[in-house]
Amino acid sequence: CISLRNIRDNEEKDSAFRGMCQMITVNPAGVVPDFVFFCDAVASWVTPRDDLKDMFTK
Repeated sequence: CISLRNIRDNEEKDSAFRGMCQMITVNPAGVVPDFVFFCDAVASWVTPRDDLKDMFTK
């Protein structure tokens, strides 16, 4: 998450966040210890695609 927050919006960042969101869906407890870093990385997006925004809110 710390590395991803410093990457500009692009396809690679999009793909990485989709993967993280899928992992969190399968194992929500896994993100709990580092949730603040995940939130910080999500907040680093300037213009996420609408479907990715939806993934952030689930």
